[in-house]
Amino acid sequence: MTADRTFAVYEWIARFSGVDARLAPLANFGFDEEGLLARVDSRTKLVFICNPNNPTGTWWSRDRLIRFHERSALT
Repeated sequence: MTADRTFAVYEWIARFSGVDARLAPLANFGFDEEGLLARVDSRTKLVFICNPNNPTGTWWSRDRLIRFHERSALT
């Protein structure tokens, strides 16, 4: 899983690996924490967070990344 309209290689890697890449829309040109979390389910194995986001340059602090990881089902 990753965001739509971010570094496209993440989506390409999934596709070339035979994995269904799920995309969450960006919010204010950055990753939407709630949008990503809403899409995490029991099949989710990996969430790509491009930080800083390419091409928008938005970024998450270390604390925000940690909070996101703690809230996800991936812990």
